[in-house]
Amino acid sequence: MSRLNTLNKINLLMDQQCNGCKTHAELVAKYGGSYTKIDTHCNRKCETGKKLQELGKQLSK
Repeated sequence: MSRLNTLNKINLLMDQQCNGCKTHAELVAKYGGSYTKIDTHCNRKCETGKKLQELGKQLSK
């Protein structure tokens, strides 16, 4: 997959899944500016976040 295709997939996932995510909004309300706790959820527990992590790894190859 080309770098541009990977970036487009990341953008599409974030637009469709992450923007407006109710769980993310609840975590922001609960933890405020503690992005460590929010990122932990998004990167380790959320299926979309896991997909984004994998796509991000492809960019560093």
